[in-house]
Amino acid sequence: MTLDNSHRMVSDEFGKMLKKFREESGMSLQGLANKSGVTASYIHRLETGERRRPGTFILEGIGNALNVDPAILIGIDYRNRNGEEIELGELIFSNKVVYRGGVLDAETKDALLNIMEISLESKWNSHTMLSDLNELGEAINLLKETL
Repeated sequence: MTLDNSHRMVSDEFGKMLKKFREESGMSLQGLANKSGVTASYIHRLETGERRRPGTFILEGIGNALNVDPAILIGIDYRNRNGEEIELGELIFSNKVVYRGGVLDAETKDALLNIMEISLESKWNSHTMLSDLNELGEAINLLKETL
């Protein structure tokens, strides 16, 4: 995996993505450190957001150890570790989402995702329209409570 210096700018969600991929791989901080050649304390600082701009070689080492393209890790490619397109929920939760100048928290993202899922999964025909609208309305109320 390669990454040139123009891609050094990382997403604000980089630390969360790094931790998610590390945990999905079943690796401890020390395990990732051993495989990547990056110290466990530095990885921990990346995961917590204490460090935000790792160098190219560090990104490549971590990406190789996790079997994840560094572009996915830093949030410039929206694919999962297998190169497949990602699910809507993963896209929402793995990125900073801004609405009217404010960053949405996890609870608001969850409520927004729920509205999208209800909308996409509803049958929406003459027999179900009222119950579909009711369910959607309840989900919108939950979203409004989080804002």
